Amino acid sequence: MNIEEFRTYCLSFPGACDKMPFDKAASEYDRELLVFCVRDKWFCFVHIREFNFCCLKCDPDEAIDCLLYTSDAADE
Repeated sequence: MNIEEFRTYCLSFPGACDKMPFDKAASEYDRELLVFCVRDKWFCFVHIREFNFCCLKCDPDEAIDCLLYTSDAADE
């Protein structure tokens, strides 16, 4: 998946929009963060050039369940 496919996926959620809100940041790296939001609440951000990470906002209980499931599957 490349950055454009990822962007299309994130924007497929109802009410989602994207923005680059850190245009006045001191570092160039921070200025290149793309943030996805719904009703001005972010749910994901990613670096547009490197695209080597994705930070997602989620329910902690759901995240724990998902991580435990992933960990168990990796052990098999």
